Amino acid sequence: MLREGFQRHLAGDRAGAAQRYAMVLSNDPSNADAWHLSGLIAFQTQRFIDAEQFIRQALSLRPFDVEFESNLAAVLIAQGRIDEAEQSCRQVLKTTPDHAASLQHLGNVLHRQNRLSEAIQVLTQLVTRRPASAEALCNLGAVLSEAGRVEEAYRALTQAAALDQKLPQVHVNLGSVQRQMGRFDDALVSLGRASALAPDFSEALTNRGNLLLDMRQPEQAAVEFQKAVAQNPKSVWALSGLGQAMQAIGRWDEAGDCFRRAAQNAPAGVIRKIQSNQLYCVSLSPELTRQQVFEAHAAWGQETEASVAPQQHPPGQDSTRRLRVAYMSPDFRRHPTMRFFLPFFTLHDHNQFEIVCYSESVRTDEVTEKVRAYSDLWRSTASLRDDQLAELIAQDKIDILVDLAGHTAGNRLPVMASRPAPVQATFLGYPNTTGLSRIDYFISDSIRETPETARFFTESLVSLQHGACCFEIGMQAPDPGELPLLKNGYITLGSTHRIEKLSPRSFRLWAKVMDAIPDARLLIIRDVLGTSEDIRCNLKQQLRKSGIDLERVDLSWEIPENHLEIYRRIDILLDVLPWPGGTTAYESLWMGVPTAAIGSVTDCTRAAASMLHFAGMHGLVADSPEDYVELLAELSTDLDALCALRKALRTDMTHTVCDGHRFVRSLETAMRGMWKRFCSDPSWEDELKLIQPLPELQSPDQPSLNQTDASTEGSPR
Repeated sequence: MLREGFQRHLAGDRAGAAQRYAMVLSNDPSNADAWHLSGLIAFQTQRFIDAEQFIRQALSLRPFDVEFESNLAAVLIAQGRIDEAEQSCRQVLKTTPDHAASLQHLGNVLHRQNRLSEAIQVLTQLVTRRPASAEALCNLGAVLSEAGRVEEAYRALTQAAALDQKLPQVHVNLGSVQRQMGRFDDALVSLGRASALAPDFSEALTNRGNLLLDMRQPEQAAVEFQKAVAQNPKSVWALSGLGQAMQAIGRWDEAGDCFRRAAQNAPAGVIRKIQSNQLYCVSLSPELTRQQVFEAHAAWGQETEASVAPQQHPPGQDSTRRLRVAYMSPDFRRHPTMRFFLPFFTLHDHNQFEIVCYSESVRTDEVTEKVRAYSDLWRSTASLRDDQLAELIAQDKIDILVDLAGHTAGNRLPVMASRPAPVQATFLGYPNTTGLSRIDYFISDSIRETPETARFFTESLVSLQHGACCFEIGMQAPDPGELPLLKNGYITLGSTHRIEKLSPRSFRLWAKVMDAIPDARLLIIRDVLGTSEDIRCNLKQQLRKSGIDLERVDLSWEIPENHLEIYRRIDILLDVLPWPGGTTAYESLWMGVPTAAIGSVTDCTRAAASMLHFAGMHGLVADSPEDYVELLAELSTDLDALCALRKALRTDMTHTVCDGHRFVRSLETAMRGMWKRFCSDPSWEDELKLIQPLPELQSPDQPSLNQTDASTEGSPR
């Protein structure tokens, strides 16, 4: 009867097999094999509680049976009971070190726990034992990829594909790795094969959506993510990806809803990453006040800090010694952030500062190698858990740890919640607070932030003397050329900003500018506009709703090989709210195209106003939206001024906001002041300029952000 049941089982007749196993047990309740096989039937039909009960009964009758114990591990994994599953796997491997199924399950468990190094070791052992197993190579490739060992992952997955072309997961994982390598066409082919083998495979759809996002096709990406969510409504990565796609096309409410649903379903190991995506969306949203944005970040910070105890650091003793300064970033590669980082990074005084870099970059390039070359110590940390990275930072005896990402993709802010370094700061990558009170400083300047806006930060605001940014164009820039006005006979107002930054508030301001300059045309240039008629229609609808005559608007998406050439079509660049242009504003000025900014508002970040101020272009900073409109109207009629700016802006920037030597000395002075403050050296005030919040704007129940709390942190707050 047991053999007949097993044969039915092999033939796929699970109901018939289960009936035969039940008949065996009714006659012989002590038959361990019948209990075990009944458990497998229950597992295959996703009755996991029954499966566990049956297999445990088999183990009670035949203790230490490695097949029973290994299959119990699979059942426990399916229930999310990862620690118990690990115990079962290790129980088997004690007596049978090469048991393939248990190695597979253990690798899965370690992967889920983000113990990537251990998972790679276990799965490598499995591949050594079963070199012809496409499934084993597939799983090894997935973990290698996640650990940042992309080339090794690619080799493992191509070998798996050669062994078995019919495993969808192999093609999904291969497509993911090809995407990381920037081989988008190959990734499309791999993901297409996966979908052909399993049309409703949620993970394949999600990976295709991520790829389309990288290819700047958010509308098409949203379609893939929506299919994935339909297949698996609780898929964390499909929901998060859909949120990013909705955000990229300016559908803020839907984006926020997706991120909230993703966070609700996210396991402990990835929830912080999902929450950062949500906070990034909150920062960009034109529908929220800056107070609301602050409250969302602060709530995240409080929750994150409550989950981990901070390391204790004794007060510093030597305020003048050489300091170990570490920069932590996922963007040590070709990335816009590096155009603000490299200009000063390569000029650090290594006699006074030993420079360490913690790189989360999986993809590497010539920029990665340049950063590595100028580092005294380089660490690749993408494969480390938060606690492992925190321990490494502590072992490296870092004095000042600087985050360069904020809540952008790939950040490691939860590491800083455990305070692995005595002094911590955030800089460059994000315009809002991190929400972490254990990050002591937010490096800024007196134009970007003021006493009125200091209440929107959990960190103390540091004001750098020459501004908070230093810019490097990073490529061969063409000559600015002559004013388009001279050829066209009318002013061309331009926008090269990301589509998601084009808020209704921006459009209303632009409408007033166009009313004030009746013959002006508006040129909006962005490659994503060429990917979807829906995006263009949505943009036109918003422009029309704001009162802008579409007959005066041109949309363009053909980007030249050197994208800076697009500025040769623009006379004046328009700014955006609430997150003004960063890289865009610098590029525009470098190409001789003036932009203006509003410098008086407290509910928007003021990056553009800061850049103009410290570049010596004070006349382009308006006091109010009304002044902004008037300023641009006057500038549009002053041909001599526009021509002079076209010729002079690049030179002016070279001696101000692009002066790396001056900037790095200012930054190093501030860092020395941070350390002196930690050492209680009273001379810190000579070097560290803080922007103190206005007392009347500080909430009664909010502690001062600029006081030392030595009893809990041993470090300035």
